[in-house]
Amino acid sequence: MKDKVLQPDEAKYSEPGKAFDNLAKILKENFSNPDWNGPFLGKVVKAPPNLEVQIDERIILKADRIVVAWEKVAGYTREFEVKGDIEIDVTDSENQDSGGNIHNKIKAKGTYKASGTNKWTDELKVGDEVILNEFKNQKKFYLVDKAYYYKAGE
Repeated sequence: MKDKVLQPDEAKYSEPGKAFDNLAKILKENFSNPDWNGPFLGKVVKAPPNLEVQIDERIILKADRIVVAWEKVAGYTREFEVKGDIEIDVTDSENQDSGGNIHNKIKAKGTYKASGTNKWTDELKVGDEVILNEFKNQKKFYLVDKAYYYKAGE
């Protein structure tokens, strides 16, 4: 009975390793390509650092089963550099401010350069819907990103 798929009650109370083996068996039975079954949608039920993502009513992935890209982690920093052209045209249609000072039209043109560090300050939160891909061995999942749905007419 090694290849037997556990029933929901059996899987719910089994050891974590057996539950994931069971998930792998279910995926293998239901899809013709057991090496990749496409992306999964999941919902964050516990925020990092003890991340947990629910992928169906019975399966909750624990942090040790989820690989998260570094840029999804609060505190992630990345250096940047921006170069470009800029043109400014500010016109005060009244040419006079509330204090009675006269202003002229301001026009400027030139190049700019900026560099620095971006720091991520947000992180996954409970209730976020996320996109996951499974690794070939079906024991770990890669959290790709948060999911977003466009509304009709946007």
